[in-house]
Amino acid sequence: MTRIRGQVPEHSELALSALRWISHAIRPLRAEELQCVLAVQPGDQFLDPEALPDIALIVSVSAGLLTIDSKSQTIRLVHFTVEEYLRQVKHEYFPDADILIAETCITYLSFEVFGFDTLPIEEPEHDLAYMESLHVFFNYAAHNWGHHLRGDAEHALEGLATDFLTNDRNLVYPGQAYLETELQRYASQTLSPLDKVTGIYLMVYFGLTHILSIFLKNTRPLQIQNKRSRLLAPLPLAILAGRRKMVKLLLDRENIRADYQYDEMITPVHCAAMSGHKSILKLLLDREDMKADSPSSDRRTPLHFCITHGHKGIARLLLERDDVRSDSPDHKERTPLHYAIRYKRDTITKMLLERHDVKVNAPDYEKQTPLSFAASRGHETIAKLLLELKDVKADSPDGDGRTPLWHAARNGHESMTKILLARDDVTVDHLDQHGLTPLRAAALEGHTTTVRLLLECKDARPDLREEHGQRPLSSAIDFGHTDMARLLTEIDDVVINQVDRRSRTPLFRAVEKGHATIVKLLLERKDIKPNIEDKDGSTPLLVAAKDGNIEIVQLLIERDDVAINHRSGSDRIPLFWAAYCGHVTVVKLLLEHKDIKLDLQDKDGETPLSIATKKGYTEIARLLEEKMAIKEHKHDLTIGNNIADRIE
Repeated sequence: MTRIRGQVPEHSELALSALRWISHAIRPLRAEELQCVLAVQPGDQFLDPEALPDIALIVSVSAGLLTIDSKSQTIRLVHFTVEEYLRQVKHEYFPDADILIAETCITYLSFEVFGFDTLPIEEPEHDLAYMESLHVFFNYAAHNWGHHLRGDAEHALEGLATDFLTNDRNLVYPGQAYLETELQRYASQTLSPLDKVTGIYLMVYFGLTHILSIFLKNTRPLQIQNKRSRLLAPLPLAILAGRRKMVKLLLDRENIRADYQYDEMITPVHCAAMSGHKSILKLLLDREDMKADSPSSDRRTPLHFCITHGHKGIARLLLERDDVRSDSPDHKERTPLHYAIRYKRDTITKMLLERHDVKVNAPDYEKQTPLSFAASRGHETIAKLLLELKDVKADSPDGDGRTPLWHAARNGHESMTKILLARDDVTVDHLDQHGLTPLRAAALEGHTTTVRLLLECKDARPDLREEHGQRPLSSAIDFGHTDMARLLTEIDDVVINQVDRRSRTPLFRAVEKGHATIVKLLLERKDIKPNIEDKDGSTPLLVAAKDGNIEIVQLLIERDDVAINHRSGSDRIPLFWAAYCGHVTVVKLLLEHKDIKLDLQDKDGETPLSIATKKGYTEIARLLEEKMAIKEHKHDLTIGNNIADRIE
C-alpha cells in the first residue's frame, strides 16, 4: 500500500478505487465492468467512453496486487493473502467503500438510457437480457445496489436513494432484475415481466429500513395491494424476509390491517407462520384486528402452514391461543393433525394431542383417519401416541375400505404392522372394496417379511379367495416375487392346485408369466398336479412350448407325470405348437422324450411336420423327419425280429 500511495495522485487514486471495488464486490467483476465503474462519477447522466481507464494501466498502478484471469476475464487479487490483508485494513483504507459503491450503482442505474415509464414490450430489443449485454455493468448494478446501500450507506445517501426509489422511470429495469431473484418463490403464481415493481418492493427486498421510514413519512396512505398485480404486497414480503423492523413500520400505517387477505386469501399471519419468524408473529398477534385462525382460499389456517414447514415454536404459540382451532379442516378435510402426521412432526403431534378439542378419528376427504396416515407412512412414534388414546379407532376403514393395517402392510412397514397386529381390535383379513386383504396387498408389493408377520397370526387365512379368484400366492406369481412365492408354497394350508376363474393353477400362471424359478418351487411340492387344464384346454407344458420357454419346458418334461402329448381344445399337442411357432430348441427337447408322438393331427388334419414345412421352418422339419425315420427304422427292426422269432 505504501508503494501505491507513493505514486502520482491520479495513479494512486485509480489503484485505491480499483482495490476498493475488487475487495468489496459481491461477486467477481470482469475487467470491462471494473473499467466502467471507475469511469462513473456522481451526478453523471450517461457513461463517457473517454473516461474509461485502460485496463493495463489499472493492473500496472495496483503494484502487483491485481491480475486478470485469462479464462474468465475477471479481475482479482493476486493471492488469497492479499485478500486477508485488505480485510484487516479495509477500515483504514476503505472506510466508506459500500457508500461509494452504492452511490456509483445508483448513479449508473439513473442514466437516461435506462429510464422508461414502462417496459417497452413492443420493442424486444430493449428487454432485460439485451440491456445487460449492451451495458456491461448493468447486471451487477441492478442486482446488488441495494446490498451495498443497506446499513450506514442508507443514512449517507438518504437523498440520492430516496430520489431514485421514488422515480418510477428509474425502476423498470431494476424491477425486472428483482423479479429474477429468489423472491419469486414468495409469489403465489409465476411472475410476469409486466408486473410493475415500485420502490417500496425494492426497499423491503434489500432491507432498507431507514429509507423505508423516510418514504413512509413523506408519502400518502400506502396502497396495500395492486389488485391487477400478482406480486405480494410489501407487508407479507417483509414478513417472509424476516424483517421485523420493516414489519413494524408498515403496521404503524393507519391503513394497514394485520388480517388483510392477499392473493389466495393469504394473511400476514399465514406468512409469519410459514416462514417461521416467531417475533414477527408475536408482533402481529398483539394487534386487535388480527385473526389468528383465518383460512386461506384452500381453507388452510396459519396452523396448517407452520406444521407444513415444521416450525414448532410457531405451532406452540398458536396452540396456546383460545381462538385457534386445532381441528380446523382444509379443503381436503385434513386437519392440522393430518398435516403433523403427513410431514412427520412428532413434537407438534404431541402438542395437538394435548389439546382437548382435537379429533383423533377425524376423516379426510378419502375417509383416512390420522392413524391411517401414520400407518401408510410408517410413522411408528406417532402411531404409538395415537394408539395410547382410548378413543382411537384402530381398525377404521377409509373410503376404499382399507384399514390402518392394510396401509401398513401394503407399504411394507414391518414395525407398524407389528404394532397393529398386537391389538385385539384389528382384523387381520379385512377385505377392502376391491377384495384385497392386508396379506394380499403385501404380497402384491413383494413385502416378504410383512407377509410372514401376517401369516404368524392365528386368524390369518393365506388361501382366502378374493376378487377375481385371486389369492396371495397368485399375486406373488403374477409379479414375480420369488421369495414371496417360496414363503407361501411352504405353507400346508395353501391349496397348491387351486384354480382361478379361468381354471388356471398357480403353476399354470407361473409358466404363463415365464417365472422359471417359481415354476421350480411349485414343482417341488409333492401334491402338485402339472397337467390341470385351463378353460381353453391348455396345460402348463403346452403354454411353455408355445412361448418357447426352454428352461420351463425342461423342468416340466423331466417329470414322469407330465402329459407330453396332451391335446388342447384344437387337438394340438405341445410339439405342434413348438413347431408352429418355430422354437427349434423346444422341438429338440420334446423329441427327446420317450413317449413323444410325431404324427398326431389337429382338427385341420395338420401334423407338426406338415405345419413346419408349410411355414418354412426347414430345420424343424428336418428334425421331425429324422426322428420319424429313426422311429420307422426301429419299427422295421422290431417287425424283423418278430418274424425271425416265429421262423425259429
